[in-house]
Amino acid sequence: MLSASLMSIAKTVDNFTFIASAWALTILMPISSVIPVVLLQLAASDMLRRNRGRILLWALVDVLIIIILVLSFIPKKLDHNMNGAEWKKYQKQADWEVLCINTRAEYQLVLLIFLAWALAGSLLLGITSYLVGTLVARLRHSSAGKLYKQIVRVLWWTCLVLAFVSMWLCLIWFIQFQSYTDKRAAVDNKDTEWSFGQILAFATWVPVLVEFGYLWWERPLDALNGRLMHPYEVKEVSKQTQAFEMSREAEVV
Repeated sequence: MLSASLMSIAKTVDNFTFIASAWALTILMPISSVIPVVLLQLAASDMLRRNRGRILLWALVDVLIIIILVLSFIPKKLDHNMNGAEWKKYQKQADWEVLCINTRAEYQLVLLIFLAWALAGSLLLGITSYLVGTLVARLRHSSAGKLYKQIVRVLWWTCLVLAFVSMWLCLIWFIQFQSYTDKRAAVDNKDTEWSFGQILAFATWVPVLVEFGYLWWERPLDALNGRLMHPYEVKEVSKQTQAFEMSREAEVV
């Protein structure tokens, strides 16, 4: 979503054709989509592996958020050189926004843009701190590494709570905004009808629910063994995930 938003925003640098609601959602939706991943990273930080790959991916996410923020701050002006079809489409969307979104909702959209900027800034601060802290933590015998270990727990809990609250607030607002626009839409509105996209979106959750069912019904060891082909199997080698991960890193070093 960050890449798709980046492409959409980049196209509007010289010829801005977005209405206010679409512009606000183009910024907020990709930024908010990173929050669940951050929450997973925080909740399972002691169990996740492939540390180098995760660091590389988080660095990429950091760069994408920075670019989106920079492009969103660039002043925009409406492109008056649109052809007839593009202008007709824009005018239709602008009329919809005037008729279907009242002043209160427009005020919320302005707040959402500032909220998206605040979330992006918080994510940048958190991700950058994680990247720097991970590199510092590898220097275990240095004073910087010891200081990082002392403050990381407080920051971990703070970021975990903020990410959880932000994720649900964004989700609740999206549902409320969708419900609001549906009520003010015309009779030809097709957003609530079942189509290929809705079915595909629900189908992506089927493997997750199936695996959750296996983990709930069977022991985690048996459930994970079921995902591997013969003769491979899962073995439990430690009860303390953090100690196990640190020992693995020590062996690699």
